[in-house]
Amino acid sequence: TSVNRGVASLRTLARWMMQNGYVATNELKKISQFKTPKRLPTFVPETRMESIVNRCRDGEEEDFETLRDRLIVVFFYATGLRLAELVAIDVDDFSDDWRSLRVVGKGDKERLVPILDPLVDQILAYRDAISRQQICKSGEKALFLTCKGVRVSRSKVYRVVQKALQEGGVQGKKSPHVLRHTFATHLMNAGADMREIQELMGHSSLQST
Repeated sequence: TSVNRGVASLRTLARWMMQNGYVATNELKKISQFKTPKRLPTFVPETRMESIVNRCRDGEEEDFETLRDRLIVVFFYATGLRLAELVAIDVDDFSDDWRSLRVVGKGDKERLVPILDPLVDQILAYRDAISRQQICKSGEKALFLTCKGVRVSRSKVYRVVQKALQEGGVQGKKSPHVLRHTFATHLMNAGADMREIQELMGHSSLQST
């Protein structure tokens, strides 16, 4: 992969040199690139993901940060959102009954994501903790907040997911994107239509899905 990247860079340079009259021919066209195998996306097996989700729903935890961190993990798995999309969620992006979410993804493409009832319950419990503990005093619209009442950062969300997957015994890569792959893979394994998965994930092409 590294060699192929280097070859591509040299080809771009040679093309620019031809266009600007520095060379008469592009000898780098003769150089072929290595074939690289396509790797399947990393995902969490269903049984392990089930135990992680159950852990994120168990108990009557009152602590705001714990409720937030648990909600983040379940939210990724239940919706398949990208990291940037989750961090950007505002409270008013939800429908009045909290059962659908308007998401603006790559290329400013907008889509509606359904919110399942168990996730709605978790969102409302988290919102109740924000109100009781007076976390948000500045009128911040973000769904996911820090203890200071401002929008949570991408790096914080990444660490939350990493910790949850680590504690859940997940091997290999542990990231929000792994949960996005897990969302899509489990839907596919359950017989969901590929076009529907494409729409839920916000992919512009079926090939990406």
